[in-house]
Amino acid sequence: MTTVGFIGLGNMGAHMARNLMKNGHKLVVYDINTTVVAAFKADGAQVAGCPAEVAAAAKDIITMLPSSPHVRKAYGGDEGLLKEMQPGTLCIDSSTIDQTASIEVAGWCQEKQSKYVDAP
Repeated sequence: MTTVGFIGLGNMGAHMARNLMKNGHKLVVYDINTTVVAAFKADGAQVAGCPAEVAAAAKDIITMLPSSPHVRKAYGGDEGLLKEMQPGTLCIDSSTIDQTASIEVAGWCQEKQSKYVDAP
């Protein structure tokens, strides 16, 4: 199976990521909470040091973050997904964000010849 990138391993994201692992998907994960990241590593997930490393390792990426500023930083920050995003990447954003941020991030992904799906 393909490697799936997952950013945001909080209350919702951790359960989503675990279900992907249970169904045989390889994961590369990133979260600012090092304790939760260590637990995923112990269970076989690859760990990224920043969102850009997730994009370098996976062409299917799920983000599950708490707010628009977090999403903007994960995609467009200094070490954001866009730095290493490969053409043809599928980004599924299940974060709780406003419409303006979603449209903005979708435009960034389109500039990288990638797809962005807003799936809250």
